[in-house]
Amino acid sequence: MFQNLKVDSSRGTVFSSVGLFLLLFLLTDCGPGTPAPNRPHGSQPLPPSAYVLSSAGDLTAYQTNGAMLWRQTGQAENATESDLPPVGTHLIVAKQALYAATNVLSAYTRSGQVIWHQTLSAVALNMALGHLLYVAEEGGSVTAWNPTTGQLVWQQTGLLPVGDVVLAQDAHHLFVGGGNRLTAFDAQTGTVRWSYDGDPGEHMQQMDLHGSSLLLSTDGSLTDLDAQSGRQRWQQDTQTQARYVDGRTGTLYTIYIDVFLPAGGQAAASSGLRATDLQSGNVLWQHPYPIQVGESGTISPAGFLWASQTRLTSWTLQGRQRWQQPYQGAPVVQVQALGTSSFLVSTRDGVLTDLDVQAGHQRWQQAVGSRTSVTDIRVHSSLIWVISTDALHVLTPAGDKQWALETLPASAAVALA
Repeated sequence: MFQNLKVDSSRGTVFSSVGLFLLLFLLTDCGPGTPAPNRPHGSQPLPPSAYVLSSAGDLTAYQTNGAMLWRQTGQAENATESDLPPVGTHLIVAKQALYAATNVLSAYTRSGQVIWHQTLSAVALNMALGHLLYVAEEGGSVTAWNPTTGQLVWQQTGLLPVGDVVLAQDAHHLFVGGGNRLTAFDAQTGTVRWSYDGDPGEHMQQMDLHGSSLLLSTDGSLTDLDAQSGRQRWQQDTQTQARYVDGRTGTLYTIYIDVFLPAGGQAAASSGLRATDLQSGNVLWQHPYPIQVGESGTISPAGFLWASQTRLTSWTLQGRQRWQQPYQGAPVVQVQALGTSSFLVSTRDGVLTDLDVQAGHQRWQQAVGSRTSVTDIRVHSSLIWVISTDALHVLTPAGDKQWALETLPASAAVALA
């Protein structure tokens, strides 16, 4: 596996597959819950640690020890028969309320009381909360709801291609992207302010705001738009494998694959690491390196880490290589920085390895199950939260298992407190 690394399989636990897509939100306050069965008389419930939404609309709150705190059953007669889409937000936790979207849009108090329900015209693909509660649905419909009353404020239909939808917002706009089209709506009225069409056949993958810059990644280009007007500032013909924006310096860092067609020749590609000035689009520096689609990497304040089939390589944000080590073992499926001191690497067989940022030495290793595919890793309250397709594992900073949720519904969205 990693150089000088050994897997201690006795530390791992295998869980049954239930097919989850998990989303993580960090919460700050927790309301009281409905008493769980068999709680000792007079005992106080622990605060909620995780909220779980099933595709049928059932919402369950779990305590910090993994025990169920309360459950609200969804609208059974309106429940969707299909799984929640694997991309997009379906559960939002605000200070005073929870918002859940399947093909029914629901609002709950933090203690589990129903505030309101509204039936959607189709399954929700994505959701965002600002002044209003915005929902993008299958079939291209976008709706905006009063988050307090559940009243429909505005609706737009037929403006988006079929497929996954990405959302972003600022104080005045809701940005909705699907296929190769991006539409900016007035956040309050739903009036279309501007639209942008990318190259035919491209599909939007990621969109986020950095000041006045709306940064848009598709499977063939990276584009910076003026958020107010939709004017294209600059564009790179590239497949972005990972990206990170340093807001202090206005620098965009990417791991890229550029595909180009020489005159009279066959398509060719170049790849590596790149630093770009976000405002002008000028390339500050570029470091060639062999990158393949399907490999895993990350960029963060800790620097770059890329995992190929045969080696792991780390660089600083200035493009200087720190270390490289050979790798043999199961394919790497997730790479993530834990602060600025370590990188956490997870493999298809459910093994997590924590590596020192500066030298690449192994700090610890933990197995979370051979049938587990890790989808996200977060650090909160001095614990490591490992979100996978079939379980949620909570680890200490030393990699020891704190607790896990093992009996989650199929196709669930999860928010952690």
